[in-house]
Amino acid sequence: MDPGAKDSLEYMTGGDIASVAIQYSYLPSWVSFIVDRTRARQAGRAMFDAVYEVWSALPAGARPKLLVFGVSPGSFSEEAAFSGEFDLRNRTDGVLFAGPPNFNPLCREFRDGRDAGSPEAEPVVRDGRTVRFSGDPSLQIQPASQPWDGTRVLYLAHPSDPIVWWSTDLILGRPDWLAEPAGADV
Repeated sequence: MDPGAKDSLEYMTGGDIASVAIQYSYLPSWVSFIVDRTRARQAGRAMFDAVYEVWSALPAGARPKLLVFGVSPGSFSEEAAFSGEFDLRNRTDGVLFAGPPNFNPLCREFRDGRDAGSPEAEPVVRDGRTVRFSGDPSLQIQPASQPWDGTRVLYLAHPSDPIVWWSTDLILGRPDWLAEPAGADV
């Protein structure tokens, strides 16, 4: 588990959090994603469903915020619990997926279905109502002019992170992000 993410929430809440994490494979994450992505998806879905079942049984006024975090291949595992934007919005209070691999199905769906004219590297999805992307969270997350009320889903994808951009599709095609201005850390 990424201590930076957990420690940040601990600090923000004065330690009033409960964290749940799993090990989805005995293999190193990069090996498990080459050999068997199915187990990671099943594990992510099972973990979220178990937490959600307990959380949703609590009285509505007494439920704590339900936040989801996944980093790199862990974001792939966590994404598996959700069918799309509305599911993310309806079953969580917030989501942060950092360094999502290019093979993350929802991330790929959001990038491919981005609003016309928005860049692939930091796409705008449905005017940014729920899902947003950033390569640098110290800057305003676009579209800054649009309200971001309710559940916030953020994909943090550093421009120089190879797992975010690598795909076998690069062998035969040129993705839009290669024609866009390079990120600050490239």
